[in-house]
Amino acid sequence: MKILFFPIIKMTSFLVMIIVIAIYNLEIYQMDVKITFLHGEIFYIQIGFLKIKVDPNVKIKRSTQKFVILELYVNDFVLVFNNIPFFNTSNKELFQAFDTINSGELHYYLGIQVH
Repeated sequence: MKILFFPIIKMTSFLVMIIVIAIYNLEIYQMDVKITFLHGEIFYIQIGFLKIKVDPNVKIKRSTQKFVILELYVNDFVLVFNNIPFFNTSNKELFQAFDTINSGELHYYLGIQVH
């Protein structure tokens, strides 16, 4: 019998990210991803996302003062960013690497209303 583990962001990671978003007035979007858990770490590394130490389901892609933070929760990506052109490039790479549907701005996540 095989046991599958789904990627689930830690609630504390998500709440800290919400605070950072509010303080720095960052953008936050959501993507639906088909079968996220089947994709290994190599796919994220190939498109420039590196995991952070405190939560393996949070990835970051940086370039000088631009960044995109990717948070995983089963079959959803939450993307936090500070530069729209950098986000658009990263978004295209994610779309090519994974079967994604861009859901636009995040309104609800893990039962929490975000605005």
